[in-house]
Amino acid sequence: MDLLLLLATSYSYSYSTTTAGSSGISLVSSLISLAISVVVLVAEWKIFTKAGEEGWKCLIPFYNIYILSKIVGVKFVWILLCFVPFVGVLAWIIMMMVALAKSFGKSGGFAVGLILLSPIFICILGFGDAKYVGPGGVAQAGATDGQPAAPATPAPQQGDDWVNGQNGTQTPPAAA
Repeated sequence: MDLLLLLATSYSYSYSTTTAGSSGISLVSSLISLAISVVVLVAEWKIFTKAGEEGWKCLIPFYNIYILSKIVGVKFVWILLCFVPFVGVLAWIIMMMVALAKSFGKSGGFAVGLILLSPIFICILGFGDAKYVGPGGVAQAGATDGQPAAPATPAPQQGDDWVNGQNGTQTPPAAA
């Protein structure tokens, strides 16, 4: 009889792994992660403004990837590479980070830093003295201070209906 009672009795063992110390560590690590995320987001904002885009565009998911692809000169079609599991995402990240480094006139070593230690190197680009030189590192004619060049106006060609002004300058005809 005692054996049946022993077998019928259920024992419940539970262990609590949450202690005041571990929840405090969790809170601190969450706050540190939040602070790092905010700093990186501000650095991305500065990267976008250095490239001549509005900073708020870095805040909108997917749209920020589209704008970043314009900044670095990667065709938007390559973003579809992200949808290939693992290999596609990895290849896309490498391609974008190399192009981002080139767009700011940085070396291949800096691109490796962007790939392996993104938050640190994004902050270096955003808060540092890096200048935007153009998509893929191709300097745009007339670009100064890291800002993209304004589109050039075509010079008048001989035979145009433009009249020579004083000092040999070209002036367009007055609108009728």
